[in-house]
Amino acid sequence: MAAKVDGDRFVLATDTVSGDPIACATLSIRDDVATLGGMSTVPSARRRGVQSALIRHRLALAASSGCAIATTTVAPGGDSERNLLRHGFDHWFTIETLTRPTTTGS
Repeated sequence: MAAKVDGDRFVLATDTVSGDPIACATLSIRDDVATLGGMSTVPSARRRGVQSALIRHRLALAASSGCAIATTTVAPGGDSERNLLRHGFDHWFTIETLTRPTTTGS
C-alpha cells in the first residue's frame, strides 16, 4: 500500500499473510530528482527481502515520475548501505556526522 503524505510518498509494506505492517519508507520527488528517505523494518520481518522490495518499489515510482536520478543517504557500514549498493547506488561523497550523548540534569 502506498499513500501520499504532504506531497511526498510514504510506502508501507505489509505481511502477505496477516496484513500487518512490517516496514515503511519514504520517497520525495523534486523536479527530476528522487530522494529515497529512511527505511525501517520490524525486527521479526528482517532478512526476508523487505528492504530490497521497498528500494525496487520506490525506484519504479521515481522512474514512472520521470526522475533522471535517485539519491539517498546512509550510515556507512550497515545493512542499509549494503542493500543500496546491491541495487546500483554508488558512493558519491561522505559526510562526517558527529553525535553528542544526551546528559540528564544539564
